[in-house]
Amino acid sequence: KVQQAWFLEAAEQGSPWAQYVLGYRYMVGNVFEKDLTRAKNFLSQAVAGGSDEASLYLGGLLFHPKYGLEDRERAFENFVKAGQAGLKEGQYLTAVGYEQGWGGKVDGAKAKYWMSLAVDGENEEALGTIGFLYYSDRFLPRDYAKTAEWYRRGAATNNPQSLYDLASLYETGQGVDQSYEQAMELYRRSAKQGFKPALYALGHVYRYGTFGERDIVLAKEWFEKGTALDHAPSAYMLGRILEQGLGDTPVDKERALELYEMSCTAGERIGCAYAAILRHNDNRPGGSRRLDLVEKYYRHHCNVAEESTQCYNLGCIYALLGRKGEALTALE
Repeated sequence: KVQQAWFLEAAEQGSPWAQYVLGYRYMVGNVFEKDLTRAKNFLSQAVAGGSDEASLYLGGLLFHPKYGLEDRERAFENFVKAGQAGLKEGQYLTAVGYEQGWGGKVDGAKAKYWMSLAVDGENEEALGTIGFLYYSDRFLPRDYAKTAEWYRRGAATNNPQSLYDLASLYETGQGVDQSYEQAMELYRRSAKQGFKPALYALGHVYRYGTFGERDIVLAKEWFEKGTALDHAPSAYMLGRILEQGLGDTPVDKERALELYEMSCTAGERIGCAYAAILRHNDNRPGGSRRLDLVEKYYRHHCNVAEESTQCYNLGCIYALLGRKGEALTALE
């Protein structure tokens, strides 16, 4: 509510950026409740104020059938604006628009021109961006086969993001025949380049035995590599292995706590919760209980994530600290 009030005030004062953020959030239901009429109004204001990103999203809002606001000619106009501003998504959508006649006329020469801009000489990032257009279901109806086609082109350049994205499709069988063998090969090629999500994916595969038998030793190795690159989810998962002493790993709750707090600081909310639990339960003389830190972690989960269990825990901590009013509020 505080965010919404701030953005509304800024939007009323004519900030294109605030108008774009409001339009986007009302469009996708991010933070604010979805409201397509308000989304259209704010995005239109942002476009009038010169926001290139707003042009892209307004085009998607007016093009995609799921929103129920179809106006292909106006959508195409906005895609062209986004393309002229250099946004790869806009350039690709402009190319497809000329190819299919979204603006009322098919123009093969312009379609070819805009496509050459979009792929930028098979630019690895551009190819992945186009693939995500078909995956995200925001601007075009979702099409896994086309997603795979573009990710495959990106992977051919050895781009780590495209390799990872294509691996995910092979893992789930979306747009391709499911193949754990292919997924594993692609994850490894991506991970070799230090791509953090791929390092995590390999750790996860071995931790849970997704593609076969579990291997905690290998899981730990991949999570350690991700942690060394400050990847918060990898640090959290490594902490879980050490706290539980999985496989032949010795239990190391102190190191686990360090990893949870590292992941929490980097934005991994579940790391905050496990850091709080470890500190809360540490009753050793001279231990690491630190009720002030426990309160901080539980407060984050209660107020930001709105998790009832953590609100209950927060109330208990406030009671231990003698802060009865705050304890009652949290418990309520």
